Amino acid sequence: MVHWTTQWGTYLWVQTLLAFATANCPSVVPSATNFSVVYTMPFFQARNPIQNIVNNSLYQEVYVASQNVIEAVNRSLEKVWELPTGPVGGPECQICNLCDVDKDPSFLENTDNQVLLLDTLFMYLYSCGSSQYGVCYFHQLKANGEPPSPSKCLYRRESNSAAYCPDCLASGLGTKVTMVEEGQTVYFFVAVTVNDSVTQRYGRKSLSVRRPLATEDGFYSDVRGLTVLPGLRRTYSIRYVYSFFTQEFVYFLSVQRESPEQESSPLQTRLGRLPRNEWEMKRYREVVLECRFEPKRRRRRSSGGGVAGEPYRDVVYNVVQAAHFGRAGRELAAQLGAEEEDDILYGVFAVSDDDGATEDNSALCAFPMDNVNTAIDDGVDDCCKSGPEQLSRGLCHFQPCESCPHEVSPDP
Repeated sequence: MVHWTTQWGTYLWVQTLLAFATANCPSVVPSATNFSVVYTMPFFQARNPIQNIVNNSLYQEVYVASQNVIEAVNRSLEKVWELPTGPVGGPECQICNLCDVDKDPSFLENTDNQVLLLDTLFMYLYSCGSSQYGVCYFHQLKANGEPPSPSKCLYRRESNSAAYCPDCLASGLGTKVTMVEEGQTVYFFVAVTVNDSVTQRYGRKSLSVRRPLATEDGFYSDVRGLTVLPGLRRTYSIRYVYSFFTQEFVYFLSVQRESPEQESSPLQTRLGRLPRNEWEMKRYREVVLECRFEPKRRRRRSSGGGVAGEPYRDVVYNVVQAAHFGRAGRELAAQLGAEEEDDILYGVFAVSDDDGATEDNSALCAFPMDNVNTAIDDGVDDCCKSGPEQLSRGLCHFQPCESCPHEVSPDP
């Protein structure tokens, strides 16, 4: 790189001398743009559709998870190692035998990766899949492109059963996990899409907080969480799209029906919030996020020569498709009325019909997290003080519908 820069500097110096000697700039013959140039870009072809990706900047590796395998690539996108994660019962998956989970020897169970997390403190790569009732593994990463070793299964047979399984974490219907480090301890904030089968045998919860044991063979058995009510699990689905955390809270972004009791109610996007420093679910809150497109009014000429305004269209993009948590630059922060260091949630939204089918067009919206937290806190305050409106505590998919405290008449 230094040699290239030196050559370029010498070239500029020679051109400058020629320009002063002739008093004229050298003519440049314009050339047509060649649109047929082929650019060769490095790439990595995974075995199957990619399900999760994690970047390890310290080891300069990227971990790519797809069905039945985790593959590691270097900065040149060359594969340096692979770790089979399925099918369970097949000879390829050596780590599958680490979990003493009941399995059908005559049935090969594929593993779709649901969770891939990197703990940079201990250099553990956590993976959880759709197989073996959603149990998780961690893999001790090695430097210099060496394959991970050892791998351990976070499951204790004596502490789990079909009736209660604190080590069962992921769901094949969809799982999002945010890992939060507090000192030497990590906490898994888990959001899972459930139905009857997921919650019954080796059941998993919709929302929960898990803490790995120091013995590195499972999670603490005291699992606090929230789960969709039994009567709604066949009809009311919550699809978790994204999860992230700030200094104070952990958030879950989801798409679900407006009303748990009405199967045809419109879909909406919600953001759930939990304090990051406690296990209890009593402080869980939700707020509805709407991405609106409100175009400026345009004027057009009417048939009589006058000026008439076009009909006003207020488009609500109700279903989030993808999201990213970060910060805004100076210009965007100014437009949002925020500061450059403020936390921002970005979301790509689409319009959906009552059946959930989305239209082709979409919109990008940015939500300053200070505004979101203020809206959540205002909702809590409104529920706790007297007012003219009849308010519900909400979250009727996790708990029976109840009125706000000020709506309940005291006993005589």
